[in-house]
Amino acid sequence: MSARHTLCVLSLLLLGAPAARADKVTTLDNKTVSGTIVEVTDKVVAVKTESGKIVETPLAEVLALDLREAKSPAGVTYSDVRLLDETLLHCSDITFKGADVYLKLLSKQEVKVPLAYVTSILHDAQEPELRKQWEELLAEPLKRDRLVIYKNGRLNPLRGTFGDVDPKGERIQFRTETGKTLNPVLRSAALKGMSFYRSETPAKEPVCLVYDVQGNSLAALKVRLKDKTFTVTTPGGIEINLDQANVARFDYNMGKLTYLSGIRPSKLTSKAYVGGGLTLFCEDLSLDGKGAPIMLEGKIYPKGLSIHATTEVEYNLAGKYKQLKALVGVGDRLKVPTSARLVVRADGQEVYNQVIASTEPARAISLPVQKAQRLTIRVTTSDPDAFDDSLAEITLADAKVTQ
Repeated sequence: MSARHTLCVLSLLLLGAPAARADKVTTLDNKTVSGTIVEVTDKVVAVKTESGKIVETPLAEVLALDLREAKSPAGVTYSDVRLLDETLLHCSDITFKGADVYLKLLSKQEVKVPLAYVTSILHDAQEPELRKQWEELLAEPLKRDRLVIYKNGRLNPLRGTFGDVDPKGERIQFRTETGKTLNPVLRSAALKGMSFYRSETPAKEPVCLVYDVQGNSLAALKVRLKDKTFTVTTPGGIEINLDQANVARFDYNMGKLTYLSGIRPSKLTSKAYVGGGLTLFCEDLSLDGKGAPIMLEGKIYPKGLSIHATTEVEYNLAGKYKQLKALVGVGDRLKVPTSARLVVRADGQEVYNQVIASTEPARAISLPVQKAQRLTIRVTTSDPDAFDDSLAEITLADAKVTQ
């Protein structure tokens, strides 16, 4: 029968540097190396530890490099400019010159980008309500450009096609869906945003996202460190030098590690009897139905899956991952002896089949899912003939797939 379930569900510069702190490299296997960053290349990230030892971590194993905290800009007016590679820049000024756009960052640094590489511009992006409306507008799939006017407290989009910017960089041509030609003033108060439909994608994928202390984010194809300056090259060929003191974080994950709770299940079914508000499946929470966290052997895990028997959940992995890792056990919420069977299949091939008991220690699993399209996780009662399965459940704490 149908189960009712619960899905408890980048870069750049700043005006002044925060206080010094240890740099930290986090690896795929959840280990950290702290100290002072001394080298970043397309092969390694090297840190000099407090003892003076230089530790090199292969780039393929790096999840993140943290230097300092990133914050959103406060008390200033700015425009958000998003590029084709998902780079997001907070700008104090935007100037159009022919086929290019000159962006002045809040740090006063200027960056030139081709207009054809810009996907959207939002003015007064510091306003939360305006930004919320903007995100909702962009979420609507559309194969047309949009000229966005602000009126009566709302963003009002006009669909059509943008043309050329005039020689003075003051107006941009826009032809509406009905064929009417407009030439709006680029700096007018009413023109609040522009979104450009781009069918092309970057030729190469970024290796990381670079975040500055103000929360700008820059997609990076290459990163180099020399004389306390990071040189970042974007997939679009834009090169920017960043003062090390103003860089907050390098996110190298880019799909290397993905928590299962962050992937929407492609299928969720159960044969269990559902009564009394019983919760059968939960992401990042236990099955108590009251929002309690996942807990195994006295430790809280912010990420994971809680699955009741007899429930099966399927994920579309699209052949991107090599391993499934998790700590498996019966959650601490159950105070009586119980057990359940965990069966894991990759593209229909069984890679795990074991009974998990509350009387036994939680166990770490690392299962092969090489190039699998579908991952299926099924929990059943340990005894197929058992009538009462109300207390049969399994927790997969810190459940993730890795490349």
